[in-house]
Amino acid sequence: AKLTSRYFYESFKSTHEVFDTVFKHLMRDLMGAVSSAIMQAPLSEKTLLEAGLGAFLRFIRDDPRRVQIILIDGVWREQAKLREGESDLRVYQQFIETLTQGLHPRVSTEIALKLAASGLVGAAIHTAIAWYDTGFKAELDSVVKHNLFAWGGLRRWMKLTVPGSEDKTHTVRTGICL
Repeated sequence: AKLTSRYFYESFKSTHEVFDTVFKHLMRDLMGAVSSAIMQAPLSEKTLLEAGLGAFLRFIRDDPRRVQIILIDGVWREQAKLREGESDLRVYQQFIETLTQGLHPRVSTEIALKLAASGLVGAAIHTAIAWYDTGFKAELDSVVKHNLFAWGGLRRWMKLTVPGSEDKTHTVRTGICL
């Protein structure tokens, strides 16, 4: 930051406080980008998901330093905070949980949306990190589609738990879940 030590410590108590400040700022910007994209998308599950995932991935690609801050260091730091109930990452998980509940209002109590949302966030994070590791070689649309596979699996699972929606015994017997 090219600050003198004195000015730095007048502004921040520690490097952890600086990191937390930068992380919160980036998460606010990320949530703004994702929310804006979703609000502008046509009202269908596919277009809403594509818009949100596309905004997330563009945000990461537009400044690759964000990968390290948000998706690598930030996630590990936030995991410790999650245990204490103070995580900013929880906001993103709740966003995914609310979106999923809105898209599938008849979701069965068999499915813990908090766990499913956490898994979807994890899939998006790890996919974005893998994309970054390749130098963002794959096209954005391709990376979005890979993330949508996880949503498709959740959608299929939700349909299987809605009474009368499909023949569960055939699906369970054949082991086909997606």
